[in-house]
Amino acid sequence: MSPRSNSTNMRMRAQAKAKILRCAHRLFSERGYDSTSLARIAAEAGVSAGLTVYYFRTKHHIVQALADRLLHEKVVRRIRALAPGIGPDERLAALIDAILECAAAEPRIIALYLSLLLRPGIAETLADAEHEYEEQIAVLAQEILACREGDSVSAQLLFRASMMGAVYGLVSPYQPLPLETARAHMYAQYGLKFPPSTGTHRQEQPTETTP
Repeated sequence: MSPRSNSTNMRMRAQAKAKILRCAHRLFSERGYDSTSLARIAAEAGVSAGLTVYYFRTKHHIVQALADRLLHEKVVRRIRALAPGIGPDERLAALIDAILECAAAEPRIIALYLSLLLRPGIAETLADAEHEYEEQIAVLAQEILACREGDSVSAQLLFRASMMGAVYGLVSPYQPLPLETARAHMYAQYGLKFPPSTGTHRQEQPTETTP
């Protein structure tokens, strides 16, 4: 039997990781984070526990990967699909909309992700986790805000903090903030026209990478 090609190996790895993430997503949603073990995820996914740990060293890594695919990737795709030539205000409005709407679609997973970020030492723990699309959002935000605020690094950090607060309010199980209220707050903070012409300024591309 001839050895598998690199492309075949990459495809098989991607399929195995997607299967693990799909099962983790369902188990976290149904049973909660603490009641779901890596062994249970592996068993449900039909893969070995060793392979699961190889791809995702801890449950924290799985949560980070889920957030990167369920939130960050979808946001990046929506912003990159915007028509060329639109102004920074409309691009910023689209970024706010995308983050809030994608978070609202997955409240339990995103709430889990935000709670994870507050744990001491988590940055070191997740240094080798999946951050591909999270990093792309940071770059997009810097590019958009640089056209409005000047100091793009400081502006991006403040934007991230404000968005995290709005998203936390949105996905909180205790007196959750309505989506339109969170949206109106972020628009007002950045002096954007509210409400915008929703649906006329963006085109979302389909994705096949959702777990």
